[in-house]
Order: sequence, then C-alpha cells, then structure tokens
Amino acid sequence: MKEADLFPVIKEWLEDRDYDVFTEVTSYSAGGRADVVAVNGPAVAVVEMKNSLTLDVVAQAARWALYTNYVYIAVRGSAKRRVSRYVSNLLQREGIGLLEVVFPEKSSYRGPYIYQSAKGRFHRRVDDHLRQELTPKHKELPGGHYGGGYVTPYSKTIDKVKKYLTVQAKGDWASLDAILEYCETHWSSPKPSLSHSLRNFEYNWCESKKVGRKTVFRIKQK
Repeated sequence: MKEADLFPVIKEWLEDRDYDVFTEVTSYSAGGRADVVAVNGPAVAVVEMKNSLTLDVVAQAARWALYTNYVYIAVRGSAKRRVSRYVSNLLQREGIGLLEVVFPEKSSYRGPYIYQSAKGRFHRRVDDHLRQELTPKHKELPGGHYGGGYVTPYSKTIDKVKKYLTVQAKGDWASLDAILEYCETHWSSPKPSLSHSLRNFEYNWCESKKVGRKTVFRIKQK
C-alpha cells in the first residue's frame, strides 16, 4: 500500500466537506512540503498522509499548527484495530485529527471509507502564506507521489515569464528589463539568473537573440 493510494479517499472526504484540495505544497516558513492543503472559505487545513502512525509523524504534523487552522494525519486503518490511548491523548493534546482510511476485504461490497478516530482542534494561524502559495498546478499533482513535478519557486517564476511573453509581449521579443518589471522572481540576482535559465534550461519553449549588446527573448515560434 502506497501513500498515494490514500489520496483519492482523502480528497473525496474533503470535497464532501466543501474543501478545495491542493497537493504537494512547499512551505519555507514551516520547513517542509504538505501532502495535502485544503481550503474552505477562510479555513485552511493540512493533511499528512502516511502508511503508519509514529511519533515522528505526529511531530511532523504538529509543525503545521502555526500555519493552518486544522491539521490531520491520514493513515491506513483497520476495522479491527484502533489507536492506543497514549497516541489518542497525544493527538488530542497537539490538536491533531486522525483519519484512518479503511480498505475493506475484496469480498465486501463497501468501498474504502474514513474513520475519524481523533478530531482536529481549531488553530489560529500566524499568517496566510500557505494559501498564497497555491497555484492551479497544485490541483494537478497526485497527492503522496515521489516522482518529482512539484511546484517550486523556480517553476512559479518560469510560469510568470511564460505568461508575460505570451500575453503581454504577444509573442514579440522582450528584454530582460521588460520581463523583470512584470515578473517578480525568487532569485537574489534575478537578471543573470533568469537569462541563464531561459537560455540553458528553457530552450524548448523560449528562444533568444542578441540585439546590440542586449539579449531579448520570446516564445519559440512554430
């Protein structure tokens, strides 16, 4: 059983409660990546998906309490096995909810379901940075995967540049100064870093040429 197998059940459970579901969201404030971030109006929730419940997982989940209203751990559960009293008390003390994803025997007509063995307590967030990190790409990634493709500061910067060259520049050549006036980047030295990236890493969609002493860029023409 992979962690990714838990995700469809978790996603359905959250959507039934009117949450929008996003996956693999990086937070530099918390120092990690949340498996699932769910948003319902002003409420923000994080779900960490694991194959089994350990003290390390509880500690990992607890760090999100400053940045989200609700924190949950989702693990594979069993209709015959329940969490120990010690772990239940620990989760209660930390305000962390526990979602046990139960996969019935193949002979059963019932599909996977969630047993909520511990309820998450409401936390007051210190900021809204998790919501601000969310992009449409975070809805495309399968939760709990390890195959790369995460939404990173680099990928978000490149998406902004693509949008500028396509919409604002309308396919015409644009200088780095014009691009950077529109696109805020994550680099401390944005001009040389963006130029190097576009010429050496993004050449499959971006082309460049010299105009006098300046390098200009545009969406590659078909």
